[in-house]
Amino acid sequence: MKTNKIPFAFLFAASLSCLLALSARATWTYDSSAKTLTDGNWMFTATASGDDLTLSKATAGSGVLDFTTCEADCGKRVTTVGGSLFYNNKSVTLTEFIGPDVTIVNTMAFFGTPVTRIRLSSALQQLNGNDPVGSLRSLTEFYPTVM
Repeated sequence: MKTNKIPFAFLFAASLSCLLALSARATWTYDSSAKTLTDGNWMFTATASGDDLTLSKATAGSGVLDFTTCEADCGKRVTTVGGSLFYNNKSVTLTEFIGPDVTIVNTMAFFGTPVTRIRLSSALQQLNGNDPVGSLRSLTEFYPTVM
């Protein structure tokens, strides 16, 4: 029986490239004078109240939006998704929203997005106003489960 041997250098290079890809995540930064939150892909108009951020407008971004490291990166945590944050915004393409500290979602925040998964804080307090998740036909998962 013939066995194929994979050169050590190839295995080392492949492992290293996987590690670099994992560590190359974007870092969230908050500019208090410009009132912007960005990770280089996503950009938002945001206002701070202490360590808490309220997002009021999405200005750029595509793909998965993950705020898991926001507090560790910039000392602020996203707690409120403002009304009409993504409302029919053609300059953003949101596929998944991960907001582990989000406790408030306002009117039509996700309206008009192709988002399939929304994961918020288990301490979710409010889904405010008219249709906070915008009658999302593409939505397959929403956490926490709410009535």
